[in-house]
Amino acid sequence: MNDISITEGNAGGFNVTMSNTTTGNVTVQYVLTAGSAASGLDYTYTGGTFTFAAGTVSGTIPVSTIQDTIFEGNETFTITLSSV
Repeated sequence: MNDISITEGNAGGFNVTMSNTTTGNVTVQYVLTAGSAASGLDYTYTGGTFTFAAGTVSGTIPVSTIQDTIFEGNETFTITLSSV
């Protein structure tokens, strides 16, 4: 997973990859955690389960940001993967 940049008010996504394909689906839990960006003010909190379909090694976890009228520098949040 790599860092991404999303213009405030737009949607984007984190590209996630596995090193090998599998014959069955693979699930991973994910959660967004605030850094300098605040959940509900700068981005829409998201968390849940992402599924890699059998035979695939990549996918995208969607993220939405929230537009406001306050000038701010770059802000950050983190996505954490667990329970593969």
